[in-house]
Amino acid sequence: MPVQGSFAAAAFSDVANTSHLLGVSSNCVLGPSVVELVCPSALREMEKLARLNMVLFFDCLPNELRGFRGRMEFCFFRFFESLVYFPVLADRPRPSPLASADHLEIEGLALRKALFLHTQKTAGTSIVAIAREQYGSDDVISHGDWLAEPLHAYKDKAFISGHFGFAFAAQFLPERYSFTFLRDPIDRIVSLYSFCRSRAPEEYPIYEIANKMSIDQFVEFGSQFSESDIPRFHCHSMIWNNQAWQLAHGWVYPKDAAKLGPTVMDYSEAQMLDLAKRNLERFDFVGFTDTFDADAVEISRNLGFGPSLQIPHENASVGTKRSALPRKTIAAISAVTQLDQEIYSFAKKLFRRRGRRFWHFRYGT
Repeated sequence: MPVQGSFAAAAFSDVANTSHLLGVSSNCVLGPSVVELVCPSALREMEKLARLNMVLFFDCLPNELRGFRGRMEFCFFRFFESLVYFPVLADRPRPSPLASADHLEIEGLALRKALFLHTQKTAGTSIVAIAREQYGSDDVISHGDWLAEPLHAYKDKAFISGHFGFAFAAQFLPERYSFTFLRDPIDRIVSLYSFCRSRAPEEYPIYEIANKMSIDQFVEFGSQFSESDIPRFHCHSMIWNNQAWQLAHGWVYPKDAAKLGPTVMDYSEAQMLDLAKRNLERFDFVGFTDTFDADAVEISRNLGFGPSLQIPHENASVGTKRSALPRKTIAAISAVTQLDQEIYSFAKKLFRRRGRRFWHFRYGT
């Protein structure tokens, strides 16, 4: 594949050429002896050049290789980091968070506080596992912890995550690195169904329902909203355009709430979609389950987790596979996830256009 090869060669060549322009030895693109001399804008130019070439390279991949794009991005990214950032991270002590921003501060030398809006079945449990290893379990809340404890008990913890909506998450955004993950809506529903069937029915109503129903019945049951029928209410909240709802407003139920708060019935579909898009743009980063490894590494680096990171794959569902489902089932799932599909496509285009899925670095606060 001469075209793809030429783009790959150009990408690596441009990284090296830019390092020469910066006056850096070719043996170590940004070694500890020179890192203080390189201004942030110069480093961003090198990053931008490599990122552009990588985008061009992957755009030229033949269709039969598109399925491997996530893994190839991950490998490309790790190669770039090994040239540019890892020599610095390995040899330098962590600076004070109050260090001057006038000189280069490599993102990741000091752990940053984070806010993770964790939509169910989007690979978020794996991210939480990484956070627990890095921050320590006592400094992390996840999943339903936010419902079990009062806000003052965890608002200062380093890593706040959970199955809450944007309306709850917004209070933490100004002072934290914020991110979320999205998943192909049909794949997410299939994974949710398989996960629910793997759990003890007595744990939650949705587990009991999934264990009693076929996937078609499960989707149909969750497609209808009911505030008085609690099992149906919970199923609907997790099935009907769940990703769009969590971004537009989502779950905000405090422990002592007298009522559940706004529901999807308080918004038109157009309002929900508009809110979800605007709120999505407020995140520092949006990852995708289909490129999880590369995205997890980028998030981890931006939080300061360092180069020797192992990416776990926790809580993966087994059972029903999308490829085994008939067309009518796929159509039924598609009908209850139309807003999710729009948000998913919007997010892919937004973060591709910004280039923030490829080596997005922030300097200062």
